Amino acid sequence: MDIFKGFEFFDFIENCWGKLLLVFIVFTFLFFLLKKEWILFKNLRKKILFMYASEDIPEEFYQIEKTKLFKIENKKTTNDKRIFDCVKEYKIIIFYFDEKTQVEKLLQNIMNYSSSSEKQIIIYAKGSQLLTKEQFNMLYNYIHISICNTPIRLLNDIYTIMTLFPSK
Repeated sequence: MDIFKGFEFFDFIENCWGKLLLVFIVFTFLFFLLKKEWILFKNLRKKILFMYASEDIPEEFYQIEKTKLFKIENKKTTNDKRIFDCVKEYKIIIFYFDEKTQVEKLLQNIMNYSSSSEKQIIIYAKGSQLLTKEQFNMLYNYIHISICNTPIRLLNDIYTIMTLFPSK
């Protein structure tokens, strides 16, 4: 008495193994794709802080705001260490450097904060002459700091950080 008589399951597997493998590959690809999109979706609800030292709000702030993709707020910065007391709720902190920014003190505060925090920091130095080679090399050693010189690179770095780094 054969209980598997008429049961063609093994014949089905034999004939369809290629299709099953293809379905597995497609679902695996979709899983990884949707995982990245889920990280981006969760991070888009997080705020971005744009800090600047100039008198007027920089044009780059309005360019980021115009995308309507990110929640962005601006604050005027100082060289005081206490500027980092209010940044807990933000996913990314952008520092805008221009000719009026006292770069040396602010950079030291940023590096001290970055070494003890996992916040993503973008330094937007309008014009590459603002950072000396020594300052650039010093910043290069910090994993959570990105340096930008152009508006499109700034938008690209924001989007990349929002896509790759999950919120905690």
